Amino acid sequence: MNLNRIELGVLESNTRALKLYEKVGFNREGVKRQSIYKNGKFVDMIMMAILKEEFTENYKNTTKGANSLLNLYCIFKIQAFDEIYKVLIDFSDAYTPALAEKIPNLQDYAYKLYCNAEVFAAADVSVLGFITFYANDRKSKISYITQIAIKPKSQNKHIGKELLDLCIEGREGIGLDS
Repeated sequence: MNLNRIELGVLESNTRALKLYEKVGFNREGVKRQSIYKNGKFVDMIMMAILKEEFTENYKNTTKGANSLLNLYCIFKIQAFDEIYKVLIDFSDAYTPALAEKIPNLQDYAYKLYCNAEVFAAADVSVLGFITFYANDRKSKISYITQIAIKPKSQNKHIGKELLDLCIEGREGIGLDS
């Protein structure tokens, strides 16, 4: 993906995530005061971001090895239709049969996801995996995952688990039971 900037919001109380994001180079940019309703009260969201040049510099400066930053990645929400479409094209062959064979018009499907779903991706300098998540039926409190794919080279890095955990957290964050 040709991203220049990745931004995220993390609950102020999630100190482990804040430390991790700072460790991989994210910078705190501000606070959205009382922006999330959780556990019966409004809580602050810390806004953070990293630029492509900062991430690339951090990536180059790490040492190779099992515990290095080379094994780290960022998870972010894809909010642009064209980026969702690019991910679907890029991951089409990860499915059997290929996603492009199962879904004849990937562009229409990407637009449906853009309008109705949450799409998250894990990436280092390229997308390693993604997940699509619907949680828009608050009346029935039903949510579901329609797609999850991890590139073979990135399997066994717990990316799938982290993407699934993110969907569970997102479900709880909008008031749906887990």
